[in-house]
Amino acid sequence: MSRRGERGRTMADDEADLTRRLAALYTGAVADILDEMGCRNQCLPAEIRPLDPRMKVAGPIYPVRGRAKPPGDRPDPRYRQMDMLDAIYPGSVVVIDPGEETRAAHWGELMSNTARQKGARGCIVNGGLRDSAQILEIGFPVFRRFHSPLTAVHRFEITDFGQPIAIGGVAVMPRDYVLGDIDGVLVIPRAIAADVVATAEAVREKEAKAVMPGFGGPGGFGPQPPDLKTFAERRTAAVAAQLADPSKGYVPQPLQ
Repeated sequence: MSRRGERGRTMADDEADLTRRLAALYTGAVADILDEMGCRNQCLPAEIRPLDPRMKVAGPIYPVRGRAKPPGDRPDPRYRQMDMLDAIYPGSVVVIDPGEETRAAHWGELMSNTARQKGARGCIVNGGLRDSAQILEIGFPVFRRFHSPLTAVHRFEITDFGQPIAIGGVAVMPRDYVLGDIDGVLVIPRAIAADVVATAEAVREKEAKAVMPGFGGPGGFGPQPPDLKTFAERRTAAVAAQLADPSKGYVPQPLQ
């Protein structure tokens, strides 16, 4: 998209900026904001998991719909698949609804390589994946429901793309935003995406400034430690110091 808006910015500029900010958040925080805004059916099925727990994906959605190929149909010449891949735009996240086809791999290495070359940020497929080792090697973020070695050529065909779809009862519109991490996948309606991100950022900033009991303030141990090991070491030292001075007595402090 090259349409220019305020101060010469394009839609792609705005999407890239919002995607960057969204990617810095996590699904739990964003889900809480969506709940507060009354959008309580935005989480895709829990069975859709990242290929690698460290994978994270965020960006505007490029929806794809398919269906099981009727028995006896000729193998798909894959022109439709090529058209779908050609239409991927930079910064997008491919989200696939394979319909009732539940055996084949609906995404794989070649599609991952092509999507990455087109500038896609990842793929979320409510279906099967193969070539997993190769995809892990290239580091392209993929979320999938299951694995299958079976080719889609004789079993599955793409019917349309860039059109609204639904996954697990969640409406998925073109250019809605998606955020996926180890905890799940959220669809964020485009109309409220900027407000959701801004609110989540404000909550994060507020939480970062809060001092946890036992770490700072009266009777605390100073700034919040970076990990549990550091916390344990500081707590042990604090208790030892209290015990070493009988005049002060030992006052147990809460473990938070």
